[in-house]
Amino acid sequence: SGKDPVVYTVTFSGIEKATVAMLTQGDFHAFVSMGREMIVAFFAAGALWAAVMTPLVYFGVKMMIVRYRTYRNRRFRQRRVSAGDR
Repeated sequence: SGKDPVVYTVTFSGIEKATVAMLTQGDFHAFVSMGREMIVAFFAAGALWAAVMTPLVYFGVKMMIVRYRTYRNRRFRQRRVSAGDR
């Protein structure tokens, strides 16, 4: 077949230069100057990170809320019982 394999031109020194430029300049021009491969990798890593962390954080926060509500209801019931004794 006449198709060439996909060749990525991203190197460690290129990543380092792009990172330094983003941290020092911090503008859209520095972001665009990273190159297409770096921008695609940036968004792909962000999407992967979101896909992993979203369910973990959701269920973690849900567990904290359920524990707090159980604690609050138990405390409220204890106060009602002790108030009824008076």
